Amino acid sequence: MEGRERVRRHLGRGEADRPPLIIFATAFAARLEQAEPELLWEDASLLTRALLRLHSLFGVDALVIEPPPAALEADERAIVSDAIGRLRTTVGESVALVIALPGPLTLAAARDADTAATLEDLGDELVETAHALGPERADCLAVVERTAVSSGGAEPLEEALTPLWNAARYYAAASMLVAAEGVPELGESGAD
Repeated sequence: MEGRERVRRHLGRGEADRPPLIIFATAFAARLEQAEPELLWEDASLLTRALLRLHSLFGVDALVIEPPPAALEADERAIVSDAIGRLRTTVGESVALVIALPGPLTLAAARDADTAATLEDLGDELVETAHALGPERADCLAVVERTAVSSGGAEPLEEALTPLWNAARYYAAASMLVAAEGVPELGESGAD
């Protein structure tokens, strides 16, 4: 079983031959390329090469593309989209691609924005960003929330992310919510 099928089966029904190896290692991939991590997001060739090297050295089942908030601005995300396209073409069925977007709370913190007023807008922005990056090439759309989620923030966060989960379903991609610090209610989110 190749990595892409393994990841899809594991995330979909849990019927893979073994648990897939999925790591968030973009900074490590940059180090392997002897480049500063922020430079990956400025050069699609460098980003592609770094992630491919990570795959070839460690045999990961999924390449996780986790751009920082600055790389997702409308005028910058074409580089990430180009890299995703190159990766999908190069790896074919051997590796799953996971697009890991920063969560709305993380984006709000990065922009010093008022969270309550902009959570829904940031959720809509994530859907727009996902569409720009090419969700049809992804096997999983993930949201990585690095800001702590309180019990009062779980429901508004889920409401903001519902359109993204719907987009993932439309493209037959798995969806995943990864929270650095959260409450049990996050386990009831609409993500797979």
